[in-house]
Amino acid sequence: DYTITSPIAGTIVDKNYKAGETSEANQVLCTIYDLSYLTMTLSVDELDIINVQVGQNADIAMDALTDKTYSAVVSKVSQIGTPNGGVTVYNVTLTIDGDENLKFGMNGTATIRIEEVNDVLLVPLTALNTSRGESYVWLQSDDASGDEPGVRTSVETGLSDEKYAQVLSGLDEGDVVLITREASSSS
Repeated sequence: DYTITSPIAGTIVDKNYKAGETSEANQVLCTIYDLSYLTMTLSVDELDIINVQVGQNADIAMDALTDKTYSAVVSKVSQIGTPNGGVTVYNVTLTIDGDENLKFGMNGTATIRIEEVNDVLLVPLTALNTSRGESYVWLQSDDASGDEPGVRTSVETGLSDEKYAQVLSGLDEGDVVLITREASSSS
């Protein structure tokens, strides 16, 4: 005839005993989750972890909910890494601003915003070339020599993502850059 009270308000998601059954000491009776406070834990590799800090914003795309992106905040960064395929990874916990569509255990992909800039000039990464530590693009021009696709123009880049790089100097808005590809030949 004992009353057991949970230290949190939540939903019972797993129950190990039925009403009236007896249990031995130190056994788990049930598992309770506060589903209004959803988190996601992800592994970040050692090359990227130095840029991740508590308080940074993130966007989460859930595999099962393709029509919505959820906002999240980095709430914990582990200081202890775990080896994983030759690379050390660190657990990062995100607190999600979720809704009733999110369910415990769903899979998703998180993008943590390390730094953000607005109203900047961008160039596609496929247009960027490097040689001897110098970044350059081929600028479309009527002055291009016969062997070159355009005028080689040095650029200084800033932040980048998987598609674009910020241009700090070397280009102006409206400049047309060329994307070059190696031609292949067959006999």
